[in-house]
Amino acid sequence: MQSAYFVIPRMKLITNKHDVNLIAGPSISASVNLPQDITLLINFKGRIHSFKSITDINCNYGRGNLMAQIDPSDNFRINLNLANFDVGNLLKKKTLFSFVSLTAQASGHGFNPQTMKAQIKAKVSHIYLNKYMYHNLLINGTISDHKFVGKINLNDKNAVFYLNGLVNITPNQEHYKFHLNVQGANLQRLNFSKNDMRIGFDAISDLKGGTIGKLNGKAKISNLILAYNGKKYILDSVLIASINEPNKNKFNFNSALIDVKYNGTISPTALPMELAHFINNYFPFFDTKQKEEERNVSKFNFEIQLHNHPILSEVFLPQLKVFQPGIIKGSFDSQKKELKMNGLMTRIVYGTYEMKNLAMDVNSDSTKLNYKVSCSGITNPQINLSNLLFKGKLNDKKIIADISSVDEKKNTRLSIKYQITKDKNIYKLVLDSTDCYLMNNRWNIAVDNYIEFGKFGFLIHHLFMSNAQSQVNIASINNKFNDDLKISINNFKLEDLSQIIEKDSSFARGDVNGNIMLKKVNRSYGIIANAQITNLYIRNIPIGDLTVKAINPTAKRFNINYCCPVKIRVTKN
Repeated sequence: MQSAYFVIPRMKLITNKHDVNLIAGPSISASVNLPQDITLLINFKGRIHSFKSITDINCNYGRGNLMAQIDPSDNFRINLNLANFDVGNLLKKKTLFSFVSLTAQASGHGFNPQTMKAQIKAKVSHIYLNKYMYHNLLINGTISDHKFVGKINLNDKNAVFYLNGLVNITPNQEHYKFHLNVQGANLQRLNFSKNDMRIGFDAISDLKGGTIGKLNGKAKISNLILAYNGKKYILDSVLIASINEPNKNKFNFNSALIDVKYNGTISPTALPMELAHFINNYFPFFDTKQKEEERNVSKFNFEIQLHNHPILSEVFLPQLKVFQPGIIKGSFDSQKKELKMNGLMTRIVYGTYEMKNLAMDVNSDSTKLNYKVSCSGITNPQINLSNLLFKGKLNDKKIIADISSVDEKKNTRLSIKYQITKDKNIYKLVLDSTDCYLMNNRWNIAVDNYIEFGKFGFLIHHLFMSNAQSQVNIASINNKFNDDLKISINNFKLEDLSQIIEKDSSFARGDVNGNIMLKKVNRSYGIIANAQITNLYIRNIPIGDLTVKAINPTAKRFNINYCCPVKIRVTKN
């Protein structure tokens, strides 16, 4: 049989998807969707391992022609022609691509994927990708194992680029050395942007490594031009330099929008795991099984500088009116248990919101990790949250936190302190019973208050707060997880909350009294409520007394009855 010589002229084979699956089903890839009807016209001349064949293909996906020639030394030559062939349907990728017309030639030696070498040339007259029909794609190069060396040209009316180089994805030998010149690409026409956005650039790369954490080499993008709605933006060159060796990792990234410098003994990609383990020394956020003595000493430092380029506000963030960034710096030494991070954003105006002097500071020693986030002001036409401070520390398996806001007259608008501990998978939050302030008034909190939460849900125990005649009491009725929740309110003044953030005292005033029951039903809550707000004012407009009643013990029903002496008309400008 191996030496038999066959001559098969113009053999016509008519079959279908069902027949092919019966004969060769297990050998057909799950990613292939065979056409329903298939007609083949085959011309074959030669032996099983040395032949020349020409096959015409006609099916409901389109038409094609395949010429294959193989000699006794495993040298081969293949010509393929496809005419408007639905490759997307064939490969079950219709949402990504669809019809393609091309002519391709391949010649080489060997059929083992690890050792095969082939010279390929392809001319793609059109190919449908991402809901766009590309034209005039040329490929000329050499393929061997997982490596391609050659040229790719695209000359479409909405995208023109030229690629020349090497791409090697062989495991442990990855190498990306190429020159890419994008003369222009209309991202809107190519369905990568909803807006009129066009881009052009020149890129050179010489990088080795299979993952970001293993990359070594340099890359540069120059002549980067972005056009948005007819306006051109010229960005400085983008430079990337990376070194990843044992105990030596450096990464530099420079661009018009952001500069990043990193130097350490571990890869930047390993930082999340390393920092998670380090923080666990102070509070057990995560389950880490690796023992301390098994870990190598880790050190790193970094610097991030943001830049205010016009493209930020005019293209990416149209509501960004003012952006005055600062520098974010940090360092880490696992042996000394020292983590330092600090950063500053001087001023940001986004839409109607303005934020001033947003600062972060983190530092640690062998016993504790201190953190502080502050902002001198967050404002818009309605609110003014001044001198906001969130600070605390992690130590001895506890989180200590303090949230406060102080106005320009040094009055304490808000001050809440709490502590969080963890027992197995249950977190427990306890409010400081002696140091709670709302609008410069001290509130007493029950000493035995706590909130527990975790994978079992949450539980609130005796969260009782009082100030003079005002009282708020929140508790899980049966003191168990995911229980019915009762909220009792007595003479609570709305202004004690609204004035924390508002610019003046006119936003909301009134006294709240009543009871609310959140009744657990399956995985949701129903509501039973009977509450009143007396002497209600909204922006200095007297509303009067408002009564709200709800009897909805099931989560699928939500009916509320309210009684208000003033008719409220809502209009939209």
